[in-house]
Amino acid sequence: MSFRAPLGRHISSIRLRISSDNHYVDQLHAIASNLETAADPFEPVNQSAHQLFVKIPQRDLSHNNHLLYEHSRNNRNAEVLNLFLAFRRLGFPLDGSSLSFLGALSDDGAVQEGVQVHTMVIKNGLELTTFVGNSLVNMYAKSGMVRDAKAVFNDMENRSEISWNGMMAGLVTNGQGLDALELFHRMRLGGVKLTQTLFVIVIKLCANLKEVGFARQLHCQVMKNGFGSAPNIRTALMVSYMRCREMNGAFKLFCLMQIRNVVPWTAMIKGYLQNGRLEEAANLFCQMSREGVRPNHFTFSTILGVHPTVSLFQVHAQVIKYNYENSPTVGTALLDCYIKIGTIIEAARVFDLIEPKDVVAWFCQIAPNADNNI
Repeated sequence: MSFRAPLGRHISSIRLRISSDNHYVDQLHAIASNLETAADPFEPVNQSAHQLFVKIPQRDLSHNNHLLYEHSRNNRNAEVLNLFLAFRRLGFPLDGSSLSFLGALSDDGAVQEGVQVHTMVIKNGLELTTFVGNSLVNMYAKSGMVRDAKAVFNDMENRSEISWNGMMAGLVTNGQGLDALELFHRMRLGGVKLTQTLFVIVIKLCANLKEVGFARQLHCQVMKNGFGSAPNIRTALMVSYMRCREMNGAFKLFCLMQIRNVVPWTAMIKGYLQNGRLEEAANLFCQMSREGVRPNHFTFSTILGVHPTVSLFQVHAQVIKYNYENSPTVGTALLDCYIKIGTIIEAARVFDLIEPKDVVAWFCQIAPNADNNI
């Protein structure tokens, strides 16, 4: 991302969203051309640019934040950063809400610019506000700069639920599971309200660490906090039990779900398969069909791993019925099954229908032909 991306590119959106006054748009064009010639984007602007801006009637805090929000919401991160710097250098009023775009900078690989903005935030005494702190934690965590994220988080005087959830998610995403568990323990001791989102994050962490004992404790806590019937909580717990090889506990949760769409069905089938319980996986797929739940490409690519416990030809018939023959994941799984049973002609037919053909599909098709000198 260019740090000096031209400001003029977003004038058309300003015309539509902010003002119908052509004079206002012309003034922004003039200011943009002045800003682009500046040596340092963090220094005050030259006098001519400032004189142009003071003629614009709409320059209050809410107006500036709305401009920044609209560009950030539409993922125009280069432009929102330039807007922010322009506002800063022109002396516009800014507050914590003006910095909501910080987390998005890491998505564009512009974390260095975000660090510069952080320096400016410190100089302006905005760092201790909860909103700014959350934005900075989000930015550093997304960029893998966990130490900096922790430093900002620890310096925050007032932390909201978003603060705790953001720091927890950042630790988990960056593979610092033990630190995440320590933070969760710290939250409990500190009387922090445990949210549904937080429980999902920690339950998924238990699945990654395969801590079945802690997963059971969390199960009790979510019930105590009234989240036991939430679909995302039940699904997270179910997956956690499956990864800890507690399939009976996972199946009990599955049966408690009043509305079961294709996602939990597929998750249970995959869990049985991963734990070597092929017959249960095949039976559950058949039950899913009897109950009229439509499989998706994940379901088919999963159940084909149960072959030969489940009939390859019956599954292929359902793949055709639900029009998944062209799916690369489903097609490749079918292709692999037919090659394993030596049905090369049918494998070639399956291969021809896959669109687009990825590297895995080509390898599955070429490898057996090479072995047979075809």
